[in-house]
Amino acid sequence: MQFTVRDLLSTVFRYSRALALFCAVVVGAVLIFYSQTSKLYDSSAKIMISLGSEAQGRAEYLNGKNLQLLQREQQIHDEQQILESHDVLLTTAKWIVGDASPRATSPVPEWRIEEAKRFLTGGEPEPTLLLRTTRTLMQTFDKFFGTPRTHADQLDDMVQDLSKELTVKAIFDSDALDVNFRYRDPRVAQTVLSLLIAAYLDHHIAVFQSAAESDLLKTQLDRSVNQYHDRLGEFSSYMTTHRVYNDDAQANSLVEQKEKLDQALNEALAESDSASARLASLKSIGASLAQFERYSTTEVRNKQREALQSKLNEEIVEEQALLNRHPVGSRLYQEEQSKLETLRHLLDHEPDQIVDQTEQRRSKASELVESQIIDVTEAQRGAQARIERLHADRIDIDAKINEYARDLKGFNALKLDLAFAKQESEQMSQAYVDSRLKTLTSQNAITDISVIDAPTSEHRPASPKKQMVIVATAGMLVMGGLAVLLACIGLDTTMADSKTAEVQLAKPVVANFPMGRRGESASECPALFTRDHRHQFARLYQTVRAGGVGGKVILLTESSSGEGASLLGYGLARFLSHNAGEKAAFIDCTENSITEPLSVTGGLVSDLTLRLWPGDDKTDAESAALAVVSQLQQEFAYIVIAAGAVKEATELLALSSAAYATFLIVEAAKTRRAAARHSIDVLQQYGFQDVRLILNKRIFYLPEWLVRFV
Repeated sequence: MQFTVRDLLSTVFRYSRALALFCAVVVGAVLIFYSQTSKLYDSSAKIMISLGSEAQGRAEYLNGKNLQLLQREQQIHDEQQILESHDVLLTTAKWIVGDASPRATSPVPEWRIEEAKRFLTGGEPEPTLLLRTTRTLMQTFDKFFGTPRTHADQLDDMVQDLSKELTVKAIFDSDALDVNFRYRDPRVAQTVLSLLIAAYLDHHIAVFQSAAESDLLKTQLDRSVNQYHDRLGEFSSYMTTHRVYNDDAQANSLVEQKEKLDQALNEALAESDSASARLASLKSIGASLAQFERYSTTEVRNKQREALQSKLNEEIVEEQALLNRHPVGSRLYQEEQSKLETLRHLLDHEPDQIVDQTEQRRSKASELVESQIIDVTEAQRGAQARIERLHADRIDIDAKINEYARDLKGFNALKLDLAFAKQESEQMSQAYVDSRLKTLTSQNAITDISVIDAPTSEHRPASPKKQMVIVATAGMLVMGGLAVLLACIGLDTTMADSKTAEVQLAKPVVANFPMGRRGESASECPALFTRDHRHQFARLYQTVRAGGVGGKVILLTESSSGEGASLLGYGLARFLSHNAGEKAAFIDCTENSITEPLSVTGGLVSDLTLRLWPGDDKTDAESAALAVVSQLQQEFAYIVIAAGAVKEATELLALSSAAYATFLIVEAAKTRRAAARHSIDVLQQYGFQDVRLILNKRIFYLPEWLVRFV
């Protein structure tokens, strides 16, 4: 497949948004880097090395080279290694942090060393907002998740920082070393470079001026210091683990706590005994008061007799009332007399019941004694609980005393070892100082090296350089843009050419419509009647021409709405009518119609525009579609139907028996493979087995001003 510059530009402009976003991110990141990165300043110095004249000694030649010159180059290279060695960097780091080797005088003023320490150890705030924010985040992270930094860790970090920014170049022609140190503050860079040169001169003596004794003493001193630190660590760990800090004070504190517990325990026992005696006395008094609180009562009870007596009284009253209204011989009066006799007879046979009972009545004295018994009981219980707690505390303090007595033996042993290690370290330190002073006194002049150019303070930033930033930005834009294009192409799930569509959908592509440029306004549709478009319509005509004559129904459908079914259907119908000499009708059922809506019942038209409006009911819509197609088949040789999206035109899928050719429109760079496969599956479910593809490239990515050049 031929790939032209126009195709490349189309691909670039197709993913122009992703490229623009990537370029904006890269440019923004570069601007942030350039503006928020601290500027670095150089401080340079030169050191002259006196190695003697070339005329001195005997010149020996080997393979055309002067051996004396080779020896000089090796000596200069050795001096360079001395300046870049870990010992020089460590000495400089100790000067800055505050743990330097003993010296008679400081190489630079103390205030400048303090300034450099403030910058290099993070005491000075960062110069930009981004660096300050980054440092704050790192400090917060170290606070919660990091481990505490020791003095040795700080020295190692300082040595690494110095080594990273230090540059030493050997100039063999002039027997000199070109030294350069870079930092964001020019005066700090000058201070650090001065310290490095002083440490180099100091270390040069130990390397070349008979410092064997000092080296041995330095080794012994380091060993004794390390041993002292180990003993100190063991002593501190033992104190922290066993909580033994001061033998006399801790022992006295534990004994004092035991005595206080014994005194409190005796008081609690006395309170418990007193409460027990008082409780027994109160219980005896309460028992003696019980005999004076018993009372006897007698009561006459008979509820049935009382009810009969009440009923008799009521009948007597009723008798008096009847006597006032009726004579003595009347029937009502006689009945009342009969009731009275009956009640009196029953009352005589119900004697009274006499009840004799005994009861207890509490006196105020008994209540007072009982309340005191309750109070004394609670006091006794509190005393017992206090006794139990004090007994448990007594057991704990005895266990602590025993454990402390065991741990004290190890504490005293470690304390003695620490004292011995400290004494040995102090002695070795004094011996090393004496040896160094003796060496410096006997050989106080350094004749073979000299500083010819002192460290300079350069106020122009040495980095970052604008030219390098611009070149790096251009490289990242080009390479990153290419990577973005390849990623977009690799992640693209659409189909951009006929070959890809045929492979992915397993259907033939019968027409491939090229991209058409729009008119002056964005709303104008691309022209479909150029030579390239007529050639593709001719291919469609050749596809549907074979077979029977008359009434051929051509169905154009889409995977998603707006993929060009209306425009291509109208163009095909127009081609059949104007170029192929066939009488064709066009039915546009898409949502994005390019034709004017016309009523079906308004009669057939000859200019190829006929609009079908499906009804609300699905059955009615299918019947209407079949009726319209049957009517059009009597007059037109071809009937082109633009059905729209498959999922939205199910009422037109009933035309599977009448459709002669079915074309699924695949829009390049828009229709997704999954959507096209789903549309083909739906069409096959409705009976459209012979489905063919039309690749429609409607989108024209190249701008107008670029078209004339490509």
